[in-house]
Amino acid sequence: MKRAFALIVARIISIPILLLWRLAGWGVDEDLPELDKYILVAAPHTSNWDYVMMIALSAYHKRKPYTFVKDSAFKLFLVGTLVRWFGGIPIDRSKSQNLVEQAVEFIDQKDRIVLVITPEGTRNKSAYWRSGFYHIALKAKVPYVLGYLDYKRKRGSGGLVIHPSGDVDADLQIIREFYATHGHGKYPENFTPAYFRPDDNTPSK
Repeated sequence: MKRAFALIVARIISIPILLLWRLAGWGVDEDLPELDKYILVAAPHTSNWDYVMMIALSAYHKRKPYTFVKDSAFKLFLVGTLVRWFGGIPIDRSKSQNLVEQAVEFIDQKDRIVLVITPEGTRNKSAYWRSGFYHIALKAKVPYVLGYLDYKRKRGSGGLVIHPSGDVDADLQIIREFYATHGHGKYPENFTPAYFRPDDNTPSK
């Protein structure tokens, strides 16, 4: 009964979010690619409002996005059910199994999945992106799609489809060139360009 109630609440929440998003003048530049499995790189990520925009975009595209959430968020039944309905994937960081392996296993279990990752890892400006999305794509043998939000034009989109080549520097250059002309964060001064830490530049085998 509680689960059914939580699912109803989640649906009720998503409808007005989509409506308000449209009334605020937001739209899409192009539809998400028709691929069964891929990682959606979500950038720039400079505000908590980005998550609200993701809910609106997923409702617009009628495709459920999945995101990683600490398993502690699932301990309260109502909250946990809501988070799961919105695509939250519980991650146990206490296990020796790392995030990349957990993600690859989750993707392998699905016939169809959009896994959303914010590689900046923080809403504040940083020196590097987290490389997890790249290693997950390589090991799971799925492409990643460069998604973006443009608060200046009030647009969001699924952007460019990339199959990682294993040449990290070359692939990061493509990503930097893309985001140089696509996307405009709510707080653009906090956007972090696509560079990995030097010790992250070796692709996973």
